[in-house]
Amino acid sequence: MSSATERDEEIDRLEASLRETGLSAATAHGTKKRLAVLRAAAKREQRQEEETVQQMRRGQEAQLAERREEAKV
Repeated sequence: MSSATERDEEIDRLEASLRETGLSAATAHGTKKRLAVLRAAAKREQRQEEETVQQMRRGQEAQLAERREEAKV
């Protein structure tokens, strides 16, 4: 199981526990803080993956442009 999957499962579990009644204010606060940390980590990972894809596309575009220039010569 990947850490992203584990993180998503923990997010789901924490969200479910927040929906339950009977949590103390301190427990709810701590749970919300943990959720914020996990969601931020997920967002960072998503941004990093998107950046990697963009870099790959830029590299492919540069190779294409290079080949087109070579074909002209």
